[in-house]
Amino acid sequence: MRFLILFTTLFSLSSHVLAQDVFLPFEVQGTANVDTGTVNLILTADSIYYPKELLNLSAEIHDGRFFIKGKIPYAHPFYVVINDYRSEVLYIEPGKQTVIVDVTKSRGTPQVNNKVMKEFYTDYSDSYSVLWRRQDSIANKLSKLYNKPLDSLSKLTKLALEQEIREGYMENDRILLAYTKTHPNSYIAFWKLIHLLNFGYQEIFDAILPEFSNGIKNTHPGLLFKTKLAAAGVLGNGKIFPIINCVDENDKKLNASDLKRNKYTLIDFWYSSCSPCIGTFPGLCRVYDQYNKQGFEIIGISVDSKGKREDWQRIISEHKLVWRHYWDKDGVEATRLSIRAFPKNLLLDENGKIIKQDMKEEELSEFLSKNLVGSFIKSK
Repeated sequence: MRFLILFTTLFSLSSHVLAQDVFLPFEVQGTANVDTGTVNLILTADSIYYPKELLNLSAEIHDGRFFIKGKIPYAHPFYVVINDYRSEVLYIEPGKQTVIVDVTKSRGTPQVNNKVMKEFYTDYSDSYSVLWRRQDSIANKLSKLYNKPLDSLSKLTKLALEQEIREGYMENDRILLAYTKTHPNSYIAFWKLIHLLNFGYQEIFDAILPEFSNGIKNTHPGLLFKTKLAAAGVLGNGKIFPIINCVDENDKKLNASDLKRNKYTLIDFWYSSCSPCIGTFPGLCRVYDQYNKQGFEIIGISVDSKGKREDWQRIISEHKLVWRHYWDKDGVEATRLSIRAFPKNLLLDENGKIIKQDMKEEELSEFLSKNLVGSFIKSK
């Protein structure tokens, strides 16, 4: 018994020590093509991944120059924000580094002369260059279609675009896995993985994480991400959708039987001020009208905050969303499941098992047209 207690104590202490990050001085000597103003370094990930010392980094600009210093354990990602300008991601690491910001190039990547950014400009960018060009091509296609009414596009055109975008996401994940295998000490790859989990769990994430060095996995964000990934893994394809704590407008809770009444059920996470979420409603209505009587159902789950109950109900009424709706107040359950990007949907089969995710209108319609034959007797 004494040995067991001693072992448990030592294990707890060793785990605690592993999570202790050593802070080192850093300095940022920056220039920007504005004479005055304030430069802010904004977090790119949830603040829980950052030490408190890095939560509010800013400096005044004088004659186009700014200076920021402090202590940091290893490379962390930030956006540079100056007035209406916001950069793409850059990384600050221990030691001295210069940052050159061109505020005329919004969403551009500033010039930074540190070790991590050198990796970004070379190995990392080289690995993603083909995919980035392909994504630019898709973006150009979308921009040309932007001013055209969505209904004017053929079903095949919309379906092809949806599939092309989805394949791009999958290729992005495959590249990250390959890159991590050859760059196990890459903080760029590590923070990229943290970012991707915001858009929902993917099985490949479980393969990527072990490829990082122990030096990264045993940092505070490394240990925290491992926990977050395990929690998010319950939403993987093939898993039974968990019963979460949410209620309908009559305060009735969601239960397991609600997920098994139909051949297929789409769980749709959204919130009332989310424009992309609202933009999906016309398409969902069309799919619902066409396939509901054949065994298709939608369950909407809003993550609106406590004071937004009326807004939640108003949007449901205005857009004539006739399916069932539940409220995950303040998004507590969604956050626990690492759902941070909206809209987010999951398609369940009649056993409540997740079979597909993040389906757009045409993909969903195509799937249902092939898999719903005749009418389905709904269970009560």
